[in-house]
Amino acid sequence: MDRRQFLNAIAVSGVGTLLPGCALLRCPPRAICPNDPKFSRLAAELTIDAHAHVFNGSDLQIRQFINRVVINQDSTLGQIAKPLSSFLQALAWTGAPDGRSELKKLEELEDELAECSVPDFEKNLKELGQTQYEVAKAAVVKAFMEDKVTQTRLKRLRSSKVPFSALSIEDASSLSLEREIGRLPDSYETFKVGYPKKIDSGQIVTLSSDRSVAGFLRFVIQHFQYRYRNVYDYLSTYNQENGRVVDLLVAHCVDYDWPLNEGRETDTPLIKQVEVMERIAVLTRGRVHAFVPFDPMREVAFRRGKSEWSSLRFVQDAVQERGCLGVKMYPPMGFAPLGNAAIEAKSKGAFWRQEWLPGWMSEAGFGQQLDESLSDLYEWCESNGVPLMAHTNVSNGPCKEFQEMAKAKYWDNVLREYKNLRVSFGHFGRTDVEDQPYNATEEYIKLMQAPGESGAQAYADAGYFSGVLGQTAKVKNRLSTILKATLGKREASLSNRLMYGTDWEMTLSESGVDQYLDRFVSVFEEIDSRGIDKAPIAPRFFGLNAVAWLGLRKADPARMRLQRFYDKFSVETPDWMLKIDRM
Repeated sequence: MDRRQFLNAIAVSGVGTLLPGCALLRCPPRAICPNDPKFSRLAAELTIDAHAHVFNGSDLQIRQFINRVVINQDSTLGQIAKPLSSFLQALAWTGAPDGRSELKKLEELEDELAECSVPDFEKNLKELGQTQYEVAKAAVVKAFMEDKVTQTRLKRLRSSKVPFSALSIEDASSLSLEREIGRLPDSYETFKVGYPKKIDSGQIVTLSSDRSVAGFLRFVIQHFQYRYRNVYDYLSTYNQENGRVVDLLVAHCVDYDWPLNEGRETDTPLIKQVEVMERIAVLTRGRVHAFVPFDPMREVAFRRGKSEWSSLRFVQDAVQERGCLGVKMYPPMGFAPLGNAAIEAKSKGAFWRQEWLPGWMSEAGFGQQLDESLSDLYEWCESNGVPLMAHTNVSNGPCKEFQEMAKAKYWDNVLREYKNLRVSFGHFGRTDVEDQPYNATEEYIKLMQAPGESGAQAYADAGYFSGVLGQTAKVKNRLSTILKATLGKREASLSNRLMYGTDWEMTLSESGVDQYLDRFVSVFEEIDSRGIDKAPIAPRFFGLNAVAWLGLRKADPARMRLQRFYDKFSVETPDWMLKIDRM
């Protein structure tokens, strides 16, 4: 018997109350029902999603993020959100459960998780999803009806005889929004599997189609759900009953408080978010672990006496004590990974003289303090084997100048000084590897070097490679080309550094996003059939490269931290750990 079979046998025999960690005839929760094959298959190959999100609207500065970031960029989400900006202004996000509500609900679910009764557990989760779906739907309808700009536009359009295909983006989007809201089903389960429905191809316009607006509503509605329900929805979407199941979901949190809202906290403050993610890590039996965000702006604010708590100390506590696996950074929010002092000197402080930032950020010494805060983080991460993830796509910043901070050139000095820093370049420098130009991706490849050199622990992920959904052949050919071109780097070849990632929930606006894992499986089956590398690349892409970056092998610091965390909460050995140890 393996350890799981032994524990199951003990539970059936009734002797479980004698095991360490069990008390008063009740053992600790054992996972999202590990006996349910939808979520746990030890025979399946190791699969790790290195880049995902399971937050909701109470975790983000969501109004500021949409108004300052999403609407002002040319991403898929931005192209849809821009013509719907008045609707978004009217939308209230207060229905998204905050951290206190989440913790209370998780406590209520513990009985089902401990007993692992699949029917009871799924019944309660279904009710939970339905309740929040109704809240989200009501908020969407209310915002739509109160949106004067859209209603005025629709009133004019109803008397117009202009064909749909000839309408402006704003007019077509408003009509699409009205239609899609009217087509929202009553059931959340129906919404998940049957929405958006197929549409008449003649009703599609460039940048804004019925299907695109439907995807945008899907994105919005998901952010009203409980985080635990979002985890369940993710696993239900991507786990394959006879194929791969996601053994480890790395859920990244973000900190936009200072970059977007002058330090004012979200409805669920970061400290409470970490508490929620800690509990989810326990209840999913190590299937979900968070990356905690580090914001050097917050750290400088603390050192200047303008913030009550230190971002660095917060990160250290979350990683060492609360089951967080690593650290997330977001340079496009307004800082370079290093070199901020030079930016300050060149701009004379004007770089941070922005209407949405507090005035003291443009005062003398701010850039140098950013560099000092970041250096303190890097030194601690390198010394303790803590993995770091950075957003490296030139996107999701409140202005173009800030977005430039995501470029590879700013990481060169970091890796020269901290040669063994475990860093992953989120999105691989772009959100789609088949996009032109390829410079961003290639610049990040150059930073990946062999052991003993700078960039010895540099990796990248395929988060938000939406081209795999609609341009699968292009992605396949592009990946084949760059994988083959880097084989001469041996240990530092892309075969050993590129990791699977989804960027879920951010990808929900994309059509066919539920096929993301399936498409990547087919891509790497074809790549391996071409014999590009001597050893198969798929096992490395879907799991082993993430194991190396995260530090999940025996005796790795991160593995030992997680083991202490599991021992503290009597968490049964996770599937990912069993799979790694048997390899």
